[in-house]
Amino acid sequence: RLSVRDNGPGLPEGWTMQRNLGIGLSNTQERLRHLYGDAEHRLHVGPAPGGGVLVDVAMPYRTV
Repeated sequence: RLSVRDNGPGLPEGWTMQRNLGIGLSNTQERLRHLYGDAEHRLHVGPAPGGGVLVDVAMPYRTV
């Protein structure tokens, strides 16, 4: 699991992943889907508690 948080102004009012993903997040989401399938990963972008933005990525741990 990887979480990244900033303390900036946050997301615009009404922002949702379904409507507002840009090229970078869309590509990241599609790559995770390709590598791990729909059920084995998670990408969440949303407001951080206290302000800013929180991005959380979870994927399965696999050894070679």
